[in-house]
Amino acid sequence: MGKTLAGSVTVWKCKDVIDVTTNGGNIDIPNCYGKITASTLAGSFILNNLSGLICAKTNGGLIKGNNIKGELIANNLGGSIEFDNLACSIDAITNGGRINIKVSNLSGNIILKNLAGDIDMQIPKNKKISLNISALTVSTEMLQNFSGKLSDKSIQGNINNGGISINAIAASGKINLQFN
Repeated sequence: MGKTLAGSVTVWKCKDVIDVTTNGGNIDIPNCYGKITASTLAGSFILNNLSGLICAKTNGGLIKGNNIKGELIANNLGGSIEFDNLACSIDAITNGGRINIKVSNLSGNIILKNLAGDIDMQIPKNKKISLNISALTVSTEMLQNFSGKLSDKSIQGNINNGGISINAIAASGKINLQFN
């Protein structure tokens, strides 16, 4: 367990249970695995090469990462959330900023909520997916093997008869769904 009032924290190559808190600094966690819990009141996160249960919370900085496996929970009260090369379930919420995720391997359900900004997501093609997406504007490419309802404000239905659940809401923004 690590705690600081205003400084930044780096946790590197650790395992099992990791708990880090700072009131004003940034948190950098590379190359770790296990149950990782980290929070900062005003700082940003860099989360790279992690596996396990990862929980990150900030009140206003950027939450950013790459190569995450397992389960990811990201909560940001006022900033953006950006992740690349995800192979995990995702539960991400922000009250402002942007959510931008790129999923390399659909291994669990995805929940994305943005109360005052946009959501961009890339997910693998040709997977069994159940979609529940709504925003002021929703855009996507042609959906293959889709059954359900599709409009400029929502997508509700299944691809390839359904499977992994993807729920996304951009209350006052737009959602862009792409396949890779």
